[in-house]
Amino acid sequence: SPWVAGWMPGCPRCSPSMLPLLWLLILLAASPRIVAKDKGTDDRCESEAAVLEAELITPSEIEKAQSDWATGFVTLAATCKKDNSADCASGRGAAVKLVNGLYGFGIPGRTVVVKPTEAVIKPFRRTADGVVSWLIGQAGGEFPEDGTGFVRQSAWKTVRFENSDIAIEGEQALAMGNYFFCNGSKGADVKLEYTFGYFRDPKGEVKVNMHFSSSPFEKATNNSKTKPDITVKEVQEAIQNLGDGVVSIGQRKARGWDYQGRTLEFLETSFDFPSAFFDFRSDKEDDNRASDDVVLFKPADASGQQMRTTFDAVMSYLIGNGKGKDLKDDKGFALQNWKSFDYQIEGLILKCDYAWAVGEYSFKGSDGASTPKAQFTIGFVRGKGIAVDGVMEGKLLLRVFHASFPHDGADQKYRSYRPSTVSAELVESSQERWGRLLTEVGAGYRTSEQFVDGAYAYSMRPVLFKPAEAKQVQFRPTRAGAISYFKGGKNCAVKEDFGFAMKPWTAVSFENEEVLTFADQAYALGHVCYVGEHGAEYRAQFLTGWVVDARGSLRLMLRERQVEGLPPGFGVTIGGVRGASAEYGQQIF
Repeated sequence: SPWVAGWMPGCPRCSPSMLPLLWLLILLAASPRIVAKDKGTDDRCESEAAVLEAELITPSEIEKAQSDWATGFVTLAATCKKDNSADCASGRGAAVKLVNGLYGFGIPGRTVVVKPTEAVIKPFRRTADGVVSWLIGQAGGEFPEDGTGFVRQSAWKTVRFENSDIAIEGEQALAMGNYFFCNGSKGADVKLEYTFGYFRDPKGEVKVNMHFSSSPFEKATNNSKTKPDITVKEVQEAIQNLGDGVVSIGQRKARGWDYQGRTLEFLETSFDFPSAFFDFRSDKEDDNRASDDVVLFKPADASGQQMRTTFDAVMSYLIGNGKGKDLKDDKGFALQNWKSFDYQIEGLILKCDYAWAVGEYSFKGSDGASTPKAQFTIGFVRGKGIAVDGVMEGKLLLRVFHASFPHDGADQKYRSYRPSTVSAELVESSQERWGRLLTEVGAGYRTSEQFVDGAYAYSMRPVLFKPAEAKQVQFRPTRAGAISYFKGGKNCAVKEDFGFAMKPWTAVSFENEEVLTFADQAYALGHVCYVGEHGAEYRAQFLTGWVVDARGSLRLMLRERQVEGLPPGFGVTIGGVRGASAEYGQQIF
């Protein structure tokens, strides 16, 4: 360039003022190279975007993953059906392989969460073992609520996915919809809702990292279920099994075999007691559900302890030798060498997880004689887990049993729980109780209403009650009058009442001069001493009458009291003091 040449040393046209122009020319010459570099960057970004787009999960891949899930589920169901063992031993390896093939467990940096439909106690499964347990159960494992697993709940033949929509966000894909599990034996579909999350593992395979399954919502509460109602046949078989179990115990005893072991097995596999071998009731963690472990058992001919709620008490009824005075009369109903059992159902209530039956039953002995027909109400629940004898989950277990012999028209023998004759000791204990209740009113532990209702017989009859201090209304035959006397206050029914129980008293003692007792009532005459909060004593003479209530306790039906050692009109003086004090207060304020 002549401009550059002119600037070179020795050039007559060289001038320092031309330096900026020189730098501008240099920058313009370099501009094509800078533009070329930016273009290369854009090409590389486009290439990376193309690679990223190629790695995105496609809807067709999601549908393929769902098809693999359905095929694997149905194949596993068929395997367990052929196995027909208590724990589907041959299917456990297949279940582990299926879960590891479909879900992303074990991949570093990846979290997998599965929420099975019926899981309640431990609803979220973060391990492969948790999902395997949901599918085929896990006896004695971490998830006993799964029972024998969803795969073995029915004879599943097909699973059909219906996607509502698919969302693909970066490397994560989501699918939401309904899947339908077809029961081959009944031809009915069970409809469930799902959300599946998918990702691509390091090998490029599509795996599940999120699976949420639920039942469709119905009306105001979720009443949908994946199991049918208990059937009539199931109840019939369960009742027959109960009777046959009792018969088998006696027959083993007659042959000299181990009848005690058979009794243990019978109770473990036919009653809903917690298992002595495996605790399938996973609600042990919830103390509020402890009542679920109780069986209510009332035999028709039990003496002593009529109601049995424990394993040992029911066992005592069946084979005797129970511990405790209430079980000493148990001879062992099952040991009478029964030959057969017969029953007739008169009514049924059938639900998904429980059933009720009413009817009659009888046992026939080896001599051909039958017991009188007993009437029964039986409640069954579906068993959880695998029973000791290998019975599959879903067997009906007895929760409630109430039996009695029918009324034959003869006069019933009623037992009186009232004392045959009221004793002096009962009168004294009732007096002590009366005094204690009175002091508790003044101390604020109970109300005057509670005191009157607990100590007097107003709920049974009019009470003859004459307080010593009462003048305007001397007699209190009604509950309201008695409460007014003991409570007092501005709103009391009788204005002169100052609230005798509110003093307060710290102690009350009785000194009986005479006590007369009869079949259902008693009378006492003597002195009563009240001790105030500062130790001052207040003595009075009394006459009281007591009557026996339905529970066998004594209640006051007559009470008259006369103050000792004070001039006549003591009650008026107290009322006058009360009135004067009120008047004095009004004058001050």
